[in-house]
Amino acid sequence: MPREFAFCEQAIRQPAALLVASDATRDARFAHNPLVTGDPDIRFCAGAPLVSAAGHAVGTICIVDSEPRELDAKQIETLQFLVAQVMERLEERARAGEGQRAD
Repeated sequence: MPREFAFCEQAIRQPAALLVASDATRDARFAHNPLVTGDPDIRFCAGAPLVSAAGHAVGTICIVDSEPRELDAKQIETLQFLVAQVMERLEERARAGEGQRAD
């Protein structure tokens, strides 16, 4: 997928914030996106940046749906918990890789 159409591109640009597009057809950032105007007809997107301890945005976790929706406080908390778990695992792997190279 071309990067300019990727919803997560918007999320990674603001690594300190959670991206939520409750109805992508009504969101200026996405209303003209071919993923909204055509197949797969995305209506909802939430994107949480994966940010390293050094402050680098290395990716995102994105949730999409074909129906408009809102995230409640518990869902946001769960998404943030998932992001923290993923980053912990990625950084553990990076540290393990550094240790293997030092051997």
